[in-house]
Amino acid sequence: MVVRLVLDGTLQSQTHFTSNFSVKVSGISFTDPDVGIGDKFVISANAPDSGGKSALVRKIISEGLASVPHIDAVSRTVPPKSDEIPKGAATQTIAYLGEMSRRTGPSPTDLGDMSVYAVEFESRQRLCGLHKRDDGVLDYFICV
Repeated sequence: MVVRLVLDGTLQSQTHFTSNFSVKVSGISFTDPDVGIGDKFVISANAPDSGGKSALVRKIISEGLASVPHIDAVSRTVPPKSDEIPKGAATQTIAYLGEMSRRTGPSPTDLGDMSVYAVEFESRQRLCGLHKRDDGVLDYFICV
């Protein structure tokens, strides 16, 4: 069975939209008749980089993961896939959003905090998280 959650809507401006929420199950739609509204999260290019890793995020995106010291597990297990964020993709804005704890499994093990950044390209946006060990080696990177 295929289930999708969908916002079918219309952009009212560059940052504002109206939409209907739908659940689509095996091609059958169930739509909420009430119209919802929303606004795009606007990234401030002038936000301070309290995480101190925006240059590292930019380098990974523009030059690839191989351009920075990293453990092998990073390149094998985490997005972005090469077709999702092309090497050399021009970033418009990279803004620090904060720190987020990395935990694993049903009985979470704390793996330390990762720095989270909003990355805006000309035609898409991503949230990227990364963590560097004390020796400067990248041991976690993901963009969704």
